[in-house]
Amino acid sequence: MNILTYLNTVESATLQELYDISDYNYYLNWQKHFGQVMSRLIKQGKVVRIKKGVFRIAKHNEFKVSSEVEIENQIKLF
Repeated sequence: MNILTYLNTVESATLQELYDISDYNYYLNWQKHFGQVMSRLIKQGKVVRIKKGVFRIAKHNEFKVSSEVEIENQIKLF
């Protein structure tokens, strides 16, 4: 089952619950690898971390995603 589909059906879910319903099968250190997957979903604005190890689906107006990327140490070429 897809992580986002499951989060749409429940109010919140723990990392263990999400791992159990997902198709990811890591033999060793699944918390690290699955945590990276969840971090990517949070950065995309699709999932919100309520507290350590507990997640819920993000509302559309909760995150403001900017189309412009700011790079602080970028040297201007032109």
